[in-house]
Amino acid sequence: MTGKISLAAASVLLVLAMVAPAAAENPEVLGTFGEWTAFAEGQAGAKLCYAASAPVKKEGKYSSRGDAAVLVTNNLGDKTFDVVSVVAGYDYQPGQDVLVQVDERKFTLFSKDDRAWNSDSAGDKAMVAEMKKSGKLIVIGTSNKGTRTTDTYSLSGFGKAYEAMVKACPEHAKPAKTETKAKKPEAKGAPKPASGADKKNKQP
Repeated sequence: MTGKISLAAASVLLVLAMVAPAAAENPEVLGTFGEWTAFAEGQAGAKLCYAASAPVKKEGKYSSRGDAAVLVTNNLGDKTFDVVSVVAGYDYQPGQDVLVQVDERKFTLFSKDDRAWNSDSAGDKAMVAEMKKSGKLIVIGTSNKGTRTTDTYSLSGFGKAYEAMVKACPEHAKPAKTETKAKKPEAKGAPKPASGADKKNKQP
């Protein structure tokens, strides 16, 4: 583990700032291991932890593109674990699947906007198991302009980054105690808080 944040981790922080501006303002760096960095944010039962990395090589005939990343996330708030997600740095072609190859094993992810996921938790668990024992991960996708891209990720350090993430957000963590307060009557027509606008990626 290194004491300083790596260039790959810095790239991942830029990606996090784009996909979740409010949540990624000041995540705790649990450690950098090879090409992977583990992060944590939030408290107790609402804690979110993830291991993330940026690609070591990006290929494709594009003139400009945002940052890309692969993340594995444990979210104690919604009780989801080992969730694998891909951030492309551009919007995927609608309805187009994303191919992820971990050494010799292939996985098909569904896409929405600039993100891609496995269709179920079984796929996530299987992919994480392969990532722990493999050397590289390749993501092949197509942008909404028809540009095909191939991103190569090193899995050096993934196992230790994953362990740090799981230690901070274990699957069987005790739920946080919440204090119940009486609700005040809400005025009719009271406006609800608006969500922040997402930043747009550059399209290849």
